[in-house]
Amino acid sequence: MDRITHTQKIGHSLQGKSITWIRRSRINGDGWDGPDIPLGEEGETYLLRVTQNDRIHAEVQCGAPAWTIPDTLWAELQPGAATVEVAQLSQTFGRGPFARRTFDVQ
Repeated sequence: MDRITHTQKIGHSLQGKSITWIRRSRINGDGWDGPDIPLGEEGETYLLRVTQNDRIHAEVQCGAPAWTIPDTLWAELQPGAATVEVAQLSQTFGRGPFARRTFDVQ
């Protein structure tokens, strides 16, 4: 199973903290004719988790390769390391492996 390529650096947005990632195609992803690779799925869905100290603080499904951490959730996190995990969901293949990025909560 292919994983999404990577999560990008966490950045500030007006509603909280923005997380973005680059998706990969599982089927027919070799074409470079368009602005993006073909999805190869009926829909685009991801499972995203925010964890810290072995506790899941959030688990959401996203329909695009982006999510904003709400300020209320950010306030729950303790100073130190927290991890964002993102997996692509598929009706054909099920859940793919998680891509992870650890960041510092300040």
